[in-house]
Amino acid sequence: MNTSGWRRRVDREWGQLTGGPVSATWWLVRALLRVAFMEAVFMLMAFLTFRPDVLAGVAAGTASWWAVLAAVATTPVLLGAFLLVGVLALVAPFLPRRNPAYPGSWR
Repeated sequence: MNTSGWRRRVDREWGQLTGGPVSATWWLVRALLRVAFMEAVFMLMAFLTFRPDVLAGVAAGTASWWAVLAAVATTPVLLGAFLLVGVLALVAPFLPRRNPAYPGSWR
């Protein structure tokens, strides 16, 4: 198994993170945007699955956006999904990518 591509990728990400204040800030901005996008997509699906009543109330105008945050904080499944997606989105650049040309190998 050849992991040199993955090591280069991790080295590049780590270099951007530790290369000074500008590169670290840019890395954090990209990471926060990645986390925000993934949270929005996956939490919408989670809300449609577990708590559609909250989304219906917000869409109808009978509930505020704070109801969404309260539902995340008080529903264990939503809180777990929120934390899991956030952690995975943050460490995604450091995970190896699958090479479709070679089944069973990583690049």
